[in-house]
Amino acid sequence: FEDYKIPVDAVILDLYWFGKTIKGTMGNLEVYKDSFPDFEGMISRLKEKGIKTIAITEPFILTSSKKWDEAKNKKLVRPVCVTCNTSFFSPQILCPWCQSGNWEFKESTGKGSIYSYTIVHRPPDDDYPNPYVIIDVELDEGWRMYSRLIDCSPSEVKIGQAVRVSFQIFKEKMLPFFKVGEE
Repeated sequence: FEDYKIPVDAVILDLYWFGKTIKGTMGNLEVYKDSFPDFEGMISRLKEKGIKTIAITEPFILTSSKKWDEAKNKKLVRPVCVTCNTSFFSPQILCPWCQSGNWEFKESTGKGSIYSYTIVHRPPDDDYPNPYVIIDVELDEGWRMYSRLIDCSPSEVKIGQAVRVSFQIFKEKMLPFFKVGEE
């Protein structure tokens, strides 16, 4: 871009960072060093030139990845940037707020409120109730995630309603759903 005098102030990196095999590596949130041998240095050099970077990653964790154990152990975790102390979701290579790669997973209280919701009347298969509610939860630590609201009639759902995480087995996997209430 410099040779052609193309003005650039930001770069989106759609990373191939899950390794040569997907199973067991996708969702581990580790930079694949064969593709990016000096990822941190690359980001630093771009930053020195005044170019902001956004590293796009897969917003899910496969059941074969190392990060799946938190859900199996009924722990709701979220990334927290060590540099700016901001919680964010979904997990990314860099903090979306300050672009630091210095972040760690921390356990959430699992308490929050409904930011938004939708009622699904055409479930993908017979394992889902009909209808069911998908909520955008704003957690107390300042981050948001999508999940399913359980044990609540769709007609009783309200924006701002207090919810708490409730791990349930669904299709043979332990998943974080939410229930109304703070208890």
